[in-house]
Formats: sequence, structure tokens, C-alpha cells
Amino acid sequence: MTTGTTLPRRRRRVRLGISICLAALSLGILPEAPAQAGTVRVKYRSSSHVYLDAGETQGLKVGDRLVVRSASTVVAELEVVFVARNSASCRVLSEKRPLKAGDVAEPLTRPAQPEEDTTPPEPPTQVVTAPGTTTAGAQPAGVEQRRPRRPWGRARGALSFGYYKVVDETASAFDFEQRTARLDVTVTDLGDSPYALSVRARRRQDLRARTVSTATPADVIDDRLYELALRYQPDSDSFAFGVGRIGSAPFVGIGYLDGLWVRGRLGPGFQAGAFVGRHARVRGSLLDEPGQKYGVFVRMAPGEGLFRHHDTTLAMVREFADSDVSREYVSLESRFGHGSRWSFFQRAELDLNRGWREAAAGTRYQISNVSLAARARLGSDASASVSYDGRRNYRSHVNRRLADAVFDDLLRQGLRARLTFGGRSSWQAEGGFGARFQQDQSSTYSWNAGLRRSRLAGSGLWIGLKASGFTGAFGDGLLLAGNAGLYHAAGHSARISYGRSQRNVALAGERRATRWLRFSGYLSLRRGVFVSADGELASGDDLQGPRGLLEVGYRF
Repeated sequence: MTTGTTLPRRRRRVRLGISICLAALSLGILPEAPAQAGTVRVKYRSSSHVYLDAGETQGLKVGDRLVVRSASTVVAELEVVFVARNSASCRVLSEKRPLKAGDVAEPLTRPAQPEEDTTPPEPPTQVVTAPGTTTAGAQPAGVEQRRPRRPWGRARGALSFGYYKVVDETASAFDFEQRTARLDVTVTDLGDSPYALSVRARRRQDLRARTVSTATPADVIDDRLYELALRYQPDSDSFAFGVGRIGSAPFVGIGYLDGLWVRGRLGPGFQAGAFVGRHARVRGSLLDEPGQKYGVFVRMAPGEGLFRHHDTTLAMVREFADSDVSREYVSLESRFGHGSRWSFFQRAELDLNRGWREAAAGTRYQISNVSLAARARLGSDASASVSYDGRRNYRSHVNRRLADAVFDDLLRQGLRARLTFGGRSSWQAEGGFGARFQQDQSSTYSWNAGLRRSRLAGSGLWIGLKASGFTGAFGDGLLLAGNAGLYHAAGHSARISYGRSQRNVALAGERRATRWLRFSGYLSLRRGVFVSADGELASGDDLQGPRGLLEVGYRF
């Protein structure tokens, strides 16, 4: 009888305890569990952004940094620029190798922020002492207790300087030097508010020993300002905006913009926004480029449902050259996925031709750009991916006067497929196939295969073999290379590779071959300082002589 009455009471106590914990979590009394590093994976890599399969639900926020590792070595560093409920887009801060779908991104630990003391100050302690004496630790009456000052912001980024040298030992003697300075800084939580300032710029100087035309002078300085923008993105994401030289926009179709974008939440999983500005002249030091651009967009991210991740953005964009319409198009971007099991990305642009554009194109509607990418996990140690892109030139004020033969409105299409087998601590094999199709012209086919063994004898040593080739109407070629490297837990790495390539040029009836021996290394020093170096010795028909690259930088 006693046991029968005790069991229901215990169950009620357990339920009551669970209810109290859930209520405390919803009120912010208990901290939420941070996102686990192993659950954040790369879904898709576009030309300018990397998309993850984790978002607000997993604890990611705009401005967060993530790193991608390969055998304990950091191969890429990312910064979150846009967050949905279960997905996020990032810009690449550094990248040693091209990222691919399935790579694991580890969120860096956020620095602890000092919490504001909201409790009222205690009254000063009355200490009775002899006349003319003081007591250590006693708070004098009337003196307020100072609260810890909050930081003015969190600065993250990198500054680096690079030097590249090529010595041409052929009869042409085209020696070449390149000096580069890069700056990439983002300051978040400005004034303890959800403001962030981003600056990305690059200066490059090219020095040539000799030139062959006026189009390639001996000394050229190329300044590029990719981004100089102020963003406002609170955690609630009810309203957000960005202003300035915008390089990271809510969707890819905006491109670089000197102007403003705003976005507001109209309901659960539904947002609407607009943007206005001028074409950003990224190349060169001038910021005034003729032509305006504006548009509206809606974004739907209903969260988990039929698809675990679902994010779609539909936009209408109009571009001007002075007072004349240069281009009008509809942009559609969609992302679907189910964690690391599978993912799908789609992007398309539909041009709406009116007036002179319809007369020049000969059609009212034209699909100009289409990109599709899908990835699926076939098992614990196997995955497959396939991608397609189709591009057709469209008429704008830039090519308005060009003749049809020079304009070249042919459709260019590409298809790629890839299979990967093996785990991190065992043999890994991969193979891929690609094809490029051009309307009314011949196609080009390519293939690649690789074999790699990581963590030999439980260390950071790895070895690999690679082979690739292509064939088409203009010729064919083959490349073979062997690689070996060593990773260190502190972030250091070293690599050596030897390769040989040969190609047959059909038009000239020539067979050309090149051999090379390449060394590379990376040192992660103290206080964020790093050194990266590459050296190569080449001989053959296309390259003859040494070349080297040295980069020194500081990450903070």
C-alpha cells in the first residue's frame, strides 16, 4: 500500500521538476546549451559565401566565427553574416583549400561578456575605529561602488602582407613581382548594442620586368574596397539594416552595392525587405560608378517541417544607367536540407526584357543564370554530390552597342559529380566527373581521382595521390601528382608535392609538358601572428624557373 502511493508522488515530483526547468529555460534563468561543433556542417559553397546547416536554434549569431579543420589543422575561418532559424551564411575570412559540402565547422568560443550588476548597492559598512585611524577594506560613506566597464566592441579580423616572385628562365624572361596588403576587420557589439562595422580592403602592386602591350604596364597598383558597412542586427531579428559599401547582403543576387538594405519580420518564418543604392565599383579607389540599383525581396524560412531546413528568398531587381533601365530581373534562391544527411541549393535569375532590351534580345523573358547543387550522405563514410550551372549573356548598358557576333549569346552549361569514400583516420578515396557544354560548339569533358591516407601511425602525417585529365576539340591533357604533409596540433603544417602535366594543343599540333616540385608551410605563432610560405621549382615547356610566395599576418 505504501509503495503504491509513493510511486505516483515521485512521478508528480519528476514532472514538476521538469516543468520548473523548462520554465526557467524560457525565462533565461538557465543557460541554453551551445551549439555542438560536430553538428555544424557546410551545406553549400558559392563564389562568395559558405552556407551552414545550423542557425539560431543551434546558437549561432551574426558576427560569430567558425573554423574548419582537417586533421586538427585549421583550413578555413568563417564569419556569420546572416542567420536563419536552422541555417546561416558566412563569408570566408581565410581559406587554405576550397571548402566543400560536408566539411565540419567548429564555432569558436565567444568571449564572456561582463554582466551588468542590477542589484542595488549595499549601504556602507559602519566600522568603529579609534580616532585618527582607518580600517583596510572599509567603504567610505558617500562613495559609490564602481561597476565594471563594458567593452566598446569586439574586434575580429586579420591583417596580412604578401610578396610573390616569379623568375622566368625561358627566352621570354617575363619576371614578375606582386606585393599585396589585405585588411579584414569586423567590430561587433558597438557601444554594447547590436551594431557591427565591417571593413574589407586590398591593395596590390604588380611589377613586370617587361611588357608586351599597353594593356599590361610594368607597374600597376590595384586598390579594391570590398566592404565598408555598418549593420544593425539584433538577436530578435525583428528589424535589421545595413548601410555603406555592402559586400555581404541578405541574398546573393544583390551583389556589391553602395547604399542601404532593410529587412523586417512580418510573422513567424516570413520577412520582407528592400534595398537601394548604386553599382559598387569594387575595383579602383573611386567610389562613384554611374547607375542605380534597387529592389524588394521576401524571405520564407518556416523552420522544421517537411524539410528540416528550408529557406527561400524571392527578389525583384532593377538596374539603371543614368535614367535608362539597364536590366530588370527576378532572383530566386532556395536551400533545403536535413542536417548532414542531404542538402540542396538552387539559384536562378529570370530577365524581364522591355523596350530596347526586348528588341536586342528578341525575347520578352530569358533565364540568364541557373545554379543547382545537391549533396547526400550515402553512409557513415561515403557521400555524393552533383552540381549544375547554366549561363547566358544578357543585354545591359555595358554591351548595348555590341554586335550580335561579338555579344555571343550562346548558352554555356556545366555539370559536375563527385563521390567520396573513407573516414578521417583511414584511407580516403574520391572520384569526379565534369562536362562543359556550349551551344553550337564542341564540349569538354574532365575527370579526377584521388587517394589519401591521414593520421599515419596515429600522427599528423598524411600522404596522397591525385590524377586528373580533360579532353575536347581544342586538345587533351593529363596531370599526375603525389603529396605528403604533416599537421601539428598547434596549427603548424608542412607539405611537399611533385607533379607532372602534359597537354596536346590540337590547333597548333603541339605537345607540351611541365614538371614541378612544390613546398608549402604554415606557422601559427603566438598572439595571433602567422606565417605562410610556398615555393616551387618548375621545368618544362610552359614554366621554367622558381617561384615563391611569403605572407605574414596577424589574426585577432
